[in-house]
Amino acid sequence: MRPRILDRAVMMLLAGAGLATYLPLEAQDIETLARLRGLELPAGYYERVRKDPTAFTLPNGLFRISPEGRSASRTEGRADIPVILALFSDSEEPHITQEMIQKSLFDGPTDYGTITEAYLEISRGSLTVGGQVYPWVRTSFPIDSVVGTSNGLGNDAKTGAYFAEALDSIESEVDWTLYDSDGADGIPNSGDDDGIVDVVTFEYLEPAASCGGPAIWPHRWRMSGAAGAPYVTDDVGVGGERIKIDGYITQGVSDCTGDNVQTANVISHEFGHVLGLPDYYHPTAEGGALGRRWVLGCWELMAAGSWGCGPVDDRTVPFGPTHLSAHSKQVLGWIDYVELGEVWNHEVFLDPVQSSGLALRVPIGESGSDFLIAEFRTQTGFDHQIPAEGVLLYKQDLTASRRPDPTTNDPYFITVLEQDDNNGLLRNSYEGGNRGEAGDAWGVSNSAAKQQASPGPAVLRLNSGAVKAVTVHDVSILDGRARLVIST
Repeated sequence: MRPRILDRAVMMLLAGAGLATYLPLEAQDIETLARLRGLELPAGYYERVRKDPTAFTLPNGLFRISPEGRSASRTEGRADIPVILALFSDSEEPHITQEMIQKSLFDGPTDYGTITEAYLEISRGSLTVGGQVYPWVRTSFPIDSVVGTSNGLGNDAKTGAYFAEALDSIESEVDWTLYDSDGADGIPNSGDDDGIVDVVTFEYLEPAASCGGPAIWPHRWRMSGAAGAPYVTDDVGVGGERIKIDGYITQGVSDCTGDNVQTANVISHEFGHVLGLPDYYHPTAEGGALGRRWVLGCWELMAAGSWGCGPVDDRTVPFGPTHLSAHSKQVLGWIDYVELGEVWNHEVFLDPVQSSGLALRVPIGESGSDFLIAEFRTQTGFDHQIPAEGVLLYKQDLTASRRPDPTTNDPYFITVLEQDDNNGLLRNSYEGGNRGEAGDAWGVSNSAAKQQASPGPAVLRLNSGAVKAVTVHDVSILDGRARLVIST
């Protein structure tokens, strides 16, 4: 059988490597929520991101990522998120309590899993993400004055002043030095940190504008953008300067009904940005979730892993966030690559990456910039609702853009090499694309998934078209291990 030629690669310039050409179209998951729920974003939002392409992005990361895309040190230890609960002046008395939110996000038990449980599992015990939910405070701002005419996203919003007053109200209860821990030693306020709280989450009682509610549209941004300057706390860091607050996440405490406490899905994705990871989906000119190329799909938390798999209009609530891809885990120091040199019909065995912490990386050519990455994913833990158990093959091109011009055939920094070869992850919904399906995986044992797969080896060539190639002759799953036969 004639082998398939899979010539694409993917994206990604991690934090510090520069803004991609199409970043203003993304600005957060703001546009995704709007499209999914059939809502129209206000003109004030588009005006703000036009004037400031960095609007609705975080300014500082918890761990420093090099321009080459590696963490400056292994991401480990403990990170804590302060959650500030802020009522508007005209809010009702809260029916969702501080204790309920603490349980849902951090302490558990909860039906969908907590961010603490998720990152402990994803990092294989390296990183504990904890947090403290502080008591509700009531501000002097009525909801209409805070959201303005653009759901809290426009120039007439008073979100910054609302957040600042909430911080004033809670100031005496918080030791902000405990939340500045972005230095290499992982110890808060130890002298190698930047004097800025790593991230703060502000939450409100009313249903969010993204649900059609009256409150702020959930987003991430900076106090220096929303309020004109970082918030200066009363707490003095080890360097003698007062600790500042800049980067924040804001969202509602409930689901869209307003009745049930939030899950940890969205905050888990947003915390990936706090770690320095980018999004692995690609907004296109069509806009919104339906116009988005999901690229790594639900196989990657920083793509669709907090949304779900399959068609974009499938609104089934997933069980918490899925895992990060092998690449993102390796960036953070949570897995290692088994490197493979020049071989012929060579057998490689992989145990599940979730437990083994190992994935395969094979160079393509001599440049040192093109790679095949292989990981064996099983339906376990927070990955238990991924479409299939099997091997994911990725092609990586370190010279490629994270978001290439969608009107060209330029490669991405990293892509999934889909077994069914239908490019579903690189097509938007209007083109018949999806967020991930069983046919993406290789060697799948599920019979329904096998029906989606196309038989035949995969041949990976350089994006330049050069002849040097890697051939994956066979992928199979036997007794809980993956077997690959490879020639380089």
